[in-house]
Amino acid sequence: MLRKLIGIFIVLTPFTSYFAVSSWLRLPVIVLLILVAISILAVAIRQKIAVAVLKIDREDFFLLIFLLLVWMSWLFGFGEGRSLNHAIAYTFAIGFYYFIFRMIVNNNQIDSAFILKHFAITSIVCCGIIILDWTLVNLFSIGIRDYFVNVENNTANMLYFQRAYFFSVGGVAEEPGSMALLLNITAPLGLLYFEQRQNSKAYSILLAMYGVGLFCLFSTAGLFNLIFAVSVLYLYNLLESKKIRISLNRIVLITVGLVAIIIIAINNQHVIASITNEISQKLSLNTRDASASIRTETWYKAFRDWRLSPLLGNGPGHGVQLYGSGYHSVYFSILADLGILSILAFGTFMFSKAIKVFLLPLRVRFYVGIAFVATFIHFAIVGDFYHAPFWILLILIGKLHFERSQFIPHEDIHHNAYL
Repeated sequence: MLRKLIGIFIVLTPFTSYFAVSSWLRLPVIVLLILVAISILAVAIRQKIAVAVLKIDREDFFLLIFLLLVWMSWLFGFGEGRSLNHAIAYTFAIGFYYFIFRMIVNNNQIDSAFILKHFAITSIVCCGIIILDWTLVNLFSIGIRDYFVNVENNTANMLYFQRAYFFSVGGVAEEPGSMALLLNITAPLGLLYFEQRQNSKAYSILLAMYGVGLFCLFSTAGLFNLIFAVSVLYLYNLLESKKIRISLNRIVLITVGLVAIIIIAINNQHVIASITNEISQKLSLNTRDASASIRTETWYKAFRDWRLSPLLGNGPGHGVQLYGSGYHSVYFSILADLGILSILAFGTFMFSKAIKVFLLPLRVRFYVGIAFVATFIHFAIVGDFYHAPFWILLILIGKLHFERSQFIPHEDIHHNAYL
């Protein structure tokens, strides 16, 4: 039963807006709390727990230091109720999504393949919802998102976002950007699962749904971060291996995709020009783009506010208290709210995880690295990191690194750049 509930939780982790009761009580939180309660009951009945379950990795000490600094910042910060709420949110994300869920996973002997399988399932489900919602709202003027999302309880930023020639959708998350962030974690890992199972049909289906889903979301950050992450991982593997290996199926798939894009671009030049202009304004932080302008302004304010209290910051949630939507960046939020010591602790933790990613076998590294790098970059322009898939990704990295130290699968010994 626990294994099934763990799988259900992983599948539902991207559903941060669908079926959300409040801004705090979202579907993944509800399922996790049930999972934790049942796990505690199971341990109480058995009256034993494996010592290995309680083991923490060396880099985790930096995360614990970060959490300690969060509460020190709260103690010496601006002291409003919102600050306590944000301190609790940091604690829940780190304590429950990372440490406690990892204990549950280890205690039930969940391996990396189990996590990858359920990321593959949720990727297909989420992409299916995204594509269906986009098709219905743009071709038939039928919106299904408002049946599952309640914007009034602050669990989502929007229903649909008006672009120049179509509506972009938010999937099962708050808005297109956050959905793209989550999809860039789950989909590459889902592709890795089908690759390891040598299921080329499922791989091709998910890859196609992933690409179409990102277009339907039309998040500039989501698209750019994916392209950047793929380029970094492919070039790194190429420099390390000095050989290129690509299957005929993928050559055909890439060729068909490129031809389709070229044909669409030729037949819809005015649409492409509008889309290109919007993307360029966002990437260059042009003040004519509302999103880019807001971020430029709040990042400047973050530096200004940080100088008021450099070491411990102004307190968790200070930016949200002052500006409503905060600093629009995980890193600037940590810097201004929690201080330079916290950003150093969190940065060291993330750097340690990055090292483990780049020590993985080539094939595994390619997909896990895409998820990690894309998320790392996306955090620069979003204000929180409370989403469960990110923390499960970090748990998965530790598991893959441990499994790698135990044995080297025959499929990972080929020293070729992978695509």
